[in-house]
Amino acid sequence: MTLIKNDTFKTKHTHLSVAEHRMIQMLLRKKESHRSIAYLLNRSPQTINNEVKRGMITKRFRLKVNKKQSTVFLVRSYSHKKGQACYELKRKNCGRKYKWISCVAFIEYVTRKIAI
Repeated sequence: MTLIKNDTFKTKHTHLSVAEHRMIQMLLRKKESHRSIAYLLNRSPQTINNEVKRGMITKRFRLKVNKKQSTVFLVRSYSHKKGQACYELKRKNCGRKYKWISCVAFIEYVTRKIAI
């Protein structure tokens, strides 16, 4: 019996790596569909959709027709750098916040009482 899909490496419930971000960008430039990218990376298609939406940027190109006229084109494309930066920002802000940050006045009160 022949293996159709190589899923020996479990990639579910893990974050996308920098290499996977770059691979998504490269495959999107080759006009691959989100589903085929998900299949190649052994990820869920929704994961790829979310990542492409998160890392989408708009580039402006200006094409000069003649000396006075020019046409502006807006091109939307995926940037692995923006996707990774957005991931790192959200990852930094996730998790429970420290309790002592919100009770600074109480901590100062206790330290004054202990010092007496």
